[in-house]
Amino acid sequence: MPTAAQYISPVISASYCVIYNPSAGRGRAARLVEQFRRARRDVELRPIPGVGQGTDVARQALADGIRRLIAAGGDGTVHEVANGILESRAFDAEFGVWPIGSANDYAYALGVHGNWPLRLGDAPRLNVETVDVGVVSGGGRRRYFVNGLGLGFNSAVTLEAHSIGRLRGIPVERTLTYIGRLRGMALYGAAFLRALHRHFELWPLVVTVDDRRWDEPTLALTVNLGTREGGFRVTPQADLSDGYFNVIHVGDLSRTAALSMLPRIAVGKLPEAHPHIHQVLSRQVTVRSDRPLRVHTDGEFFCQPADGICELKAELLPARLRVLVPAHD
Repeated sequence: MPTAAQYISPVISASYCVIYNPSAGRGRAARLVEQFRRARRDVELRPIPGVGQGTDVARQALADGIRRLIAAGGDGTVHEVANGILESRAFDAEFGVWPIGSANDYAYALGVHGNWPLRLGDAPRLNVETVDVGVVSGGGRRRYFVNGLGLGFNSAVTLEAHSIGRLRGIPVERTLTYIGRLRGMALYGAAFLRALHRHFELWPLVVTVDDRRWDEPTLALTVNLGTREGGFRVTPQADLSDGYFNVIHVGDLSRTAALSMLPRIAVGKLPEAHPHIHQVLSRQVTVRSDRPLRVHTDGEFFCQPADGICELKAELLPARLRVLVPAHD
């Protein structure tokens, strides 16, 4: 395994690199990042030029010798920058999250909120914590995730959330314009209802969770490190550093039963004893399907049905990422 010293360049020009999505928060991210630049001279700002390119930006920042990377944006930006760090095997790098997105699920799991980087000149004190990550592989692909993975109905909700997001800023009829302004739980609540109407189906999956196997129709599968998925507190007991995934497998529920679960999901109160809802801890999950899957990781798609991926494996990597967390005095 390479040592951390192999990744440090002789000259480090900046102590922080803020990697940001210029469109996050409807342009709010770009304005806040510029404010940060004016307040500190030891920072580099690197915008993400296009969808999916945050990973490359992070890799280049590390290659340039910067060891503290802050992802400014939503969970998609977090996902891309974290993958850049993890793919680079930069074991000494430190990762910060500046939550300026729609759901900010990973920031919530870390206990990070507000515009904390703007106060780095006089506060706050930063702690460095080591957290677990997941890695999913299938169909010749491999991707890290830091908050969670979902498939079945969960991925359909993500699909609808992305669709609603694309409505933002587009002059359409009033109802759709209103929906397009939704954020957080409101956005994913609307996406849940749309998915319930458009994509409700049971998948014939074989799901193996460590030594447990479910071979039954599956509505949804959640493999979480964090506590939330799409703004909903799906796994409120999850701990980013406990060495386990929190897995929820939802089997043969009716559409009406699924709708009745929405308020419970919102407040993190799924029933503990239900014949079709299984909640377990695990370190590895495998899925086999007789038709191509749609899977999200941290709210971004790992695969779509057109990719033809029918099998995947998710594995937990304990204590793999160093994160910056503002101390709460």
